[in-house]
Amino acid sequence: MIILAADKKSIKTEEEKPELTNEEVVNAFFDEIPEKEPIIVGIAGPAGYGKTHFINTFPTPVIADTEGRSQIVMKKFEGKGQRYRKVVGNMQQVRETLSVMKKNLCPDFANRNKFTFALDSASDLLQFAETEYLAEAKKDKVYPLVLWAKVYEKPDMIFNKIREFGFNAVFTQQLKEEYKNEKPTGVWIPAGYKKIPYRVDVHLQFRKGVEYNGELYYPEIIVAEVLKDCWHKPEDTKPYLIDVSYDGIFKELKPYKHPNPGNTDDAVKLILKELEAKTGVAINKARVNNKEA
Repeated sequence: MIILAADKKSIKTEEEKPELTNEEVVNAFFDEIPEKEPIIVGIAGPAGYGKTHFINTFPTPVIADTEGRSQIVMKKFEGKGQRYRKVVGNMQQVRETLSVMKKNLCPDFANRNKFTFALDSASDLLQFAETEYLAEAKKDKVYPLVLWAKVYEKPDMIFNKIREFGFNAVFTQQLKEEYKNEKPTGVWIPAGYKKIPYRVDVHLQFRKGVEYNGELYYPEIIVAEVLKDCWHKPEDTKPYLIDVSYDGIFKELKPYKHPNPGNTDDAVKLILKELEAKTGVAINKARVNNKEA
């Protein structure tokens, strides 16, 4: 067999192949750590405070819409990236939405932190699970005998699949009045599936203004009270999120350094200064007695 000189130059023997450095081997083997890891967020609040708007600040939101109204807010984001909506009325349709995201919308796992599954409103999640369980068990009512563990398996599986698939997720919640000893407390708490606070990375509740020393400051400003975040102990987290958005979570909440861990007052003082800078209104002029708010 005759090999031309030009062909010889193109042939590399095993000995001629450049050896990879140890660093190159390590970098090629291990997966990249994304700058913004996938997060699951629960956000509660009254109607009109911006829960659906909050969803639309996340990368490529796919909204499983239980109320048939998310398109109203989504239209405000036209021209600001892809976003999708699916009206859902049962647990199977919620599962199908996640499945289409995985198989068709983003089959590449490495890019799934750039997509967001959202259930708006997650206050319907438990009702979906109960209805499906009753149909499967051939029962016509929940009480008195129901295997609640079988009911809870269904929403839990949704959370498990989101973690497995690697998507961001947002679960919106309505509010309900808290009752103790069958009496209302006057406090409004997130409604719906009670395990949501334990299954999310960040749990927020919309409110107007910031409380400090029994008084309400900046009552015209909607902020989010931080009920939980996965990066801090409860006493070390930022009490209020000012920029209530996807970017706000990563800019304000994740890197937050508490000025005096365990002392909420010191943290709130700094938040009031943030609001002063944002609004241009001096702190001492932004106060209103809680009874008047």
